[in-house]
Amino acid sequence: MEHQVFRKIGSISLYDCASECLMSPVCLSFGFEYNTLICFLHSNTSDNVSIYTRSGLYFSDIQSWPKSLAGPCFVMSCPVTTRCQVDRLGLATCVPEFTGCGHPPDIPGTSMTYNGHYQGAMARYACKEDFIVCHQKNTSVCQTSGQWGTVTDICGKFRWRNPRVKDKYGLPCGPQSNFNVFLLATATTDKRFTVLLSSGEDVTFLSEFRFNYVQSRNKIVINTRFHHRWGYEVDLPLPLTVGKESEIQISLDGGEYKLVVDDVVKLKFQERKSGVKPDGVSLAHDVVVRLMEISV
Repeated sequence: MEHQVFRKIGSISLYDCASECLMSPVCLSFGFEYNTLICFLHSNTSDNVSIYTRSGLYFSDIQSWPKSLAGPCFVMSCPVTTRCQVDRLGLATCVPEFTGCGHPPDIPGTSMTYNGHYQGAMARYACKEDFIVCHQKNTSVCQTSGQWGTVTDICGKFRWRNPRVKDKYGLPCGPQSNFNVFLLATATTDKRFTVLLSSGEDVTFLSEFRFNYVQSRNKIVINTRFHHRWGYEVDLPLPLTVGKESEIQISLDGGEYKLVVDDVVKLKFQERKSGVKPDGVSLAHDVVVRLMEISV
């Protein structure tokens, strides 16, 4: 019932805890921890939620308890958004009830555990496989407003298996000035394939592997495009074979791009526009990529 806790309070006894539950229209069951004297009020019953026993914790659905335990609140009928409260003079009134924050938000690339939706409850997030941690803040707390604290972009995807050509893949954790792209790629025809790093509409580094394309044969063409204008091309010999898988790495470090093919450095290329941080990688044309990893 842990996820069903909407209020957590100190209580002097099991009967006091049952009384608190009876005074709330939202409460359908409760748990009482003997060692800490903590009372947990639940918004569901054992008819609908699986129950797991825990040493030192007593659980009960509230319908089995006599309503007389609610004292003066026994004759009160409070709206669902309120609960009955007895003041020091023994008078019963309806006061606002905190009904919880609901289910914590689901965040892409994460798994989540939480200990209830009462005020102060905590949801913890961890990165799933193929995702890396982008921000150290990985918890969200249930607020008095009934909302969970904002937590976004905890994890970024860094590994893709069989990524599709023509899609753009964002760098994990956003635009970066230092990163490495690793590909296991196979050319499928004797024409060309392209690996392109971009920042918005700008192309910060284009690496096009041309077997037989227009007037180019067996070349790697390096270029950039800023404000929709291409720069001058840099040509290199093409070391790839159609149908054979190769390891391709493109990295940016300290303003310098480096292209490595099958563990051989082919090019070191000073960035043409200083300080532009790429935000994504695109694959194009006649290639199959079995694996792509981006480390930052």
